[in-house]
Amino acid sequence: MSQWGEGPAEPDRPALVRTPVDPSWPPPVFWPAPRPGTAQHAAVPRRRGRRALWWTGGTVLVVLAVAAQFANGNGGAFAGGGWDQPIPSGTPVASSGTTGSIDSPPEGVGETPRPASIPASPSPDGSSPYWKYLFTQDDHRTPVTWSPCRAIHYVVRKKDAAAGAIAEFQSAVAEMARLTGLTFVYDGTTSENPSTHRVAYQPKRYGSAWAPVLVAFVTSREDPDMVDDVVGDTMPYDVIADSGADVYVSGEILFDRAFVTSYMGSRDHEAVRSTMLHELGHLVGLDHVENAALLMNPYGSDGVVDFAPQEKEALRSLGAGACHADV
Repeated sequence: MSQWGEGPAEPDRPALVRTPVDPSWPPPVFWPAPRPGTAQHAAVPRRRGRRALWWTGGTVLVVLAVAAQFANGNGGAFAGGGWDQPIPSGTPVASSGTTGSIDSPPEGVGETPRPASIPASPSPDGSSPYWKYLFTQDDHRTPVTWSPCRAIHYVVRKKDAAAGAIAEFQSAVAEMARLTGLTFVYDGTTSENPSTHRVAYQPKRYGSAWAPVLVAFVTSREDPDMVDDVVGDTMPYDVIADSGADVYVSGEILFDRAFVTSYMGSRDHEAVRSTMLHELGHLVGLDHVENAALLMNPYGSDGVVDFAPQEKEALRSLGAGACHADV
């Protein structure tokens, strides 16, 4: 596919968030109508993302739009909006195994000595106009990251995976590992289905460690917002460590089955691969940017199919987070 959009790139737009009656269910994100004269979207895009915070008494989910979209099957656009509202502090994860109603594994499972090859610490947020972090710590400068001292495990639901899609995703993951210095481990396929109530610790299914990132190819029946031009949904999950820092420990990445099946069946996999890289960028902690020449722009641009050098610097920075034997 050589053309990635017909009109000018749309800027990020803030999401309108409504407080849900049931705090375990995330409210939808509603998008304003496209500007008159633009041809990127035949319909108003709408999507939902989730970020999990653990509190005493239950799980609170807040909305984060982190998607890639492709319009009408013959052009492409990433679309979404960043979450820029204050994030309340959660409850530290205790080694006793529970925090409120949320179970957690023994602290430090899978943690190893810090690799000598990674930088000492991440660059502070705002260091570059070419990238920004998805979330920051209470200092508003240090990014929320995965522990570089343990592998990020992931599984793929085999159901509805197009021919070659799992291998394509593994290839994108290998690229992300190279760019961040983080270690990713593929634990194989799973029968687990994605859910808005997914638990980050499932010892009966995955053993005494945080549940691996779940990757699934879904329809709108499973994700009601996987409609129109929506083709991706990324949900990194974080917990509050004993140190008080937020740490990513699990998550979900969902792709539209019809989109992936269609493009995996063609000779050109650029649309699928760039979508996978974009969503993996969110998983490790990158937010959207307005620059249309960058892969993390919420709307795709002609020929932008890989991370720019500046984005690669940001990914390397996200691989330099603190180690966390306390989660």
